[in-house]
Formats: sequence, C-alpha cells, structure tokens
Amino acid sequence: MRESGDAITGELGNFPLFAGLSPTELLVIAAQAQILELQQAQFVALEGEKPDQIFLILEGQVEIVKSGSPDPAPPQRVAILEKGSSVGEMALLDYQPRSASVRTLAPSRLYVLSLARLKELNETHKNIYRVIVQNTEKEICQRLRYATEVTVVSLQETLKQSRIRELMGHFLVNVFIILCVYAMVLGCTVKLVSDITISILISAALLISIVVPAILIVNKRGRRSLDFYGLTVSNWRSAIREAITWTLPILALAVAGKWFAIRLPAFSHLSLFSGRLSQDPTYGPYLLELGIYVVLAPVQEFLVRGVLQGSLQEFLTGRNVIWKSILISNLLFSTLHLHLSVSFALMAFLPGLFWGWLYSRHRTLIGVTVSHILVGAWIFYFVGVHGILL
Repeated sequence: MRESGDAITGELGNFPLFAGLSPTELLVIAAQAQILELQQAQFVALEGEKPDQIFLILEGQVEIVKSGSPDPAPPQRVAILEKGSSVGEMALLDYQPRSASVRTLAPSRLYVLSLARLKELNETHKNIYRVIVQNTEKEICQRLRYATEVTVVSLQETLKQSRIRELMGHFLVNVFIILCVYAMVLGCTVKLVSDITISILISAALLISIVVPAILIVNKRGRRSLDFYGLTVSNWRSAIREAITWTLPILALAVAGKWFAIRLPAFSHLSLFSGRLSQDPTYGPYLLELGIYVVLAPVQEFLVRGVLQGSLQEFLTGRNVIWKSILISNLLFSTLHLHLSVSFALMAFLPGLFWGWLYSRHRTLIGVTVSHILVGAWIFYFVGVHGILL
C-alpha cells in the first residue's frame, strides 16, 4: 500500500530518527517506505530473526517482549511504544539477530524501511545516512539512560522486598519456636489447672509473654513504625462506626444460635442467658474476669491482626494476599485454643475472619478491638457458652 511522497515526507519529519533532514532528503526516504497494517496481537518482528527492516509507528501501539529465562518462562514485557517511535534501528549500528520481539497491542499502522536500502544511502546520499546514524545513536543513548533509571528503581524495590523477606524469616522462625514452647508449657498448665477461666487467662498471659519479645526483636531489626502494627488513631471514628454496625448482627446471631442450641435435648437444661454476669452483673470476681478480658482483647488483636496479619500482608505475594493473611493468622490463633476444646477453637476462628477483614479495611486496631470486646463479653458473660462449647 502506497501513499503520496508529500504525505509520507510530512509524517517522516515527525520521527526523531530523521531529525535534521531537509524535505528533499526526506523524499529520498519516502521513496523507500512501505505501509504495513496489522491487527491487535500480531507480531511485527520476532526475537532472534535476521534484522532486515526498520519499523516506524504511525498509528497504534506495540510492546517489546523478551523471552523468559529459563526457556519455559512466559515472555516479559520490556517496553511499550506508540506513535512516533521507531523499532529495529539498532541494526544500523550492530547487525545482530533481534534481541526482542515486537507485538501490537492495538490495531496499528507502520512504515517499513528496508535496512539494506538504507545502508545503500551511505554510497549515494552520505549526509542522509550520517544523520540517520547520528540520530540512532542519540536514540539508543536515551533508551540506555532510561533503562539504567528503571534498573536502579527495580533493584531498589528488589532490595526492599529482599529485606522484608529477611525480616519476615526471622519473625516466622521466632514465632514457630515460640509456638512450640507455648504448646508444651500450656499442655502442662492445663493438666494442673481445671478451671476454664483461669486456663484462658494463663493461656493469654503465656502468649503475650513469649510473642511480645519476638515482636520487639523484629521491630528493632526492621524499625517499623507503630502504624505498621495498627497502633494508630487514624480514621478511628469510621473504624468504630463500622465495627459496631457489623458487630450488632453478630450479637443477635449469638442469641439465635443459643436459642436453637437449648432446643436440643443435650442443652435443654440451659437458659437463653446463662453467662456469668447474666444473673448477677455486680458479682465482684466475675467483673474482675471481665475486666481482665477487656485488657487482654486489645493485646490479642495487636498480636493477631497488627503483627501476624499485617506482617503476612507485607510478606506474601500474588493474588488474594489480604485473605491469605487473614486465614493464616487466624489458623495460628485458633490453634492456640485447641487445649480448651475443638468447638472453642472453631468459635475463635470464625469471628477472627470478620475481625481480620475489618482490620484490613482500616489498618487500625481500634475498631476490631471494640468489636472483639463486645462479642467476647456478650457471648461469655451474658449469653453463656459453658456447657455447650466449654
């Protein structure tokens, strides 16, 4: 497909490759130009093939893709070029197989110039050839500078990610060692202590006393800000508002679940509200237990959401990172309640998914702590689960 020489000359003058050429000299180039029209996802040139043409993008968009290494790896996009860019001019300086493939990202229209005929200009029109080569050298230098800047940014990001993974490695090793020690100590404690409430308090105290040092070690290495662990008052009003809005239906579900449970023969002796404070809300020892629970709830949220979930979100890659972090952190947390009962561990896991989701929306511990306290106090001290889950 051909166009008039004047039309081609006008368009060629917009390409940096021909900057400095006169209209008469551009006519010499125009006489060689051929039109190539391609649809989306068609290859303009292939990596490794002989470079016998130069392409000038008139309309559309193309991507430069490099084969993956090792060979089965998918091709990697190197750059995206649009109208006014040229492709393949490096062969004027270094006649080597193409270093990458060129593929259209949209319907595209290109000029095609024969490399052999351009090189013939060195004999017939030396000034044209000299200008084109000089412009090619400038273009390659600009691309090299850009590639250097991109490489530096990429290396900095890689170094940052490597540092994060190193810190997470230290953190996870400490956590796994601590969990093993925790399980052994707790196993001995459960045999010595028969009261469920005391066992829960001992469990929480042990968890705090052995996980907090690991957190301090990791934080010292990584110098994380308090915001990273959710210790911030940013957006606290909206966090509390949303927490209460979603927590109220959960409280209602707890009552409904208890109502259905006591309809079963095994639990028919229980009342709908059989929690420790449901009959006497002023009883001192139970109020003390509730007070301790209220104090421990934010600490647990700090450990599970702020530390475990937040760190996993930073460490994991790929799709659904947030939900993977929520799932893993809650599995670890609920596992620590298996010594009480399987039912209790499951009960700790399910609301944990909700609290993990809530934390991911605001990245502050305030909202999830309020919800945790409301749900725990309501279920344990008013509705009551003793005799059902414990």
